[in-house]
Amino acid sequence: TYWLGGRAQHVAMEAHLGREIEIPAGIELAELSGSETIVHADHRDGSGGEFHLIAQLSGIHTFSYEQQARLYLDPHRLFVFTASGALAASPPRATDQRKERA
Repeated sequence: TYWLGGRAQHVAMEAHLGREIEIPAGIELAELSGSETIVHADHRDGSGGEFHLIAQLSGIHTFSYEQQARLYLDPHRLFVFTASGALAASPPRATDQRKERA
């Protein structure tokens, strides 16, 4: 068993690179923090699978409770943990990601 994790600032409302995973989710809470919006959302796949996402979005965004949205996550930015919590894999360093985009 493995667990996946990511950083809130790497969850977006639109795809930019073309390789992001699209995640349909229901908005549970959106809170303003200065010039950013922190969004809490739940994904449910209909067969019992579910998980919670937090997105840190640049700018002021307005959402309704349980509004359906599509969130996007680049799989190259995911962390992988073992069932015991040990880090199994991590994203490349930022310098490696800049080289990849060039």
